[in-house]
Parts: sequence; structure tokens; C-alpha cells
Amino acid sequence: MVTMHDVMDAQWVYDNYRDESYLRRVIMPLEVLLTSYKRLVVKDSAVNAICYGAKLMIPGLLRFENDIEVGEEVVLMTTKGRQLRLELQR
Repeated sequence: MVTMHDVMDAQWVYDNYRDESYLRRVIMPLEVLLTSYKRLVVKDSAVNAICYGAKLMIPGLLRFENDIEVGEEVVLMTTKGRQLRLELQR
């Protein structure tokens, strides 16, 4: 866990010395945080509609993990690597 002050310090070091090592220690990629969630891989063509509230339907799915339960949080992924965290609902 880091503070916003740590992030600001890391940004200052990068801006002034072009050293990104401190910045990489305090900021983790999103993928690291989402590794514990089950994944659904959807077609890139379905992402825009889903982002605007459309339901995810079977034709839009490419792959999914087994044993996903209703109400469980999952990661929605596209083939281009974009990720969203969603909660499945009935």
C-alpha cells in the first residue's frame, strides 16, 4: 500500500531524473490487481454495446472460465487486452 504522496514523489523523480524505478514500485498494472478474478473473454465488437448497458449474450463470448456463479465478480476481457470488472446479475 502506498500513499498519494508516494505517487507524487515517484512522479517528481521521473520528471526530474527520468528514473522510472520508483514509479514502477508504487504503481502496479491493473492486470496484477485482477489476477484473482475469473475471466470472460468477449468479442471486440461486443464491448461498446456492453459498456453502454447492453446485456452480455452468448454470441458475444469467446471464452469463459468454469464455475462462475450468479453475483460473482468477474473480469471482462477483450481480445485486445482491455479489461473491466463486472458483477454478474440475473
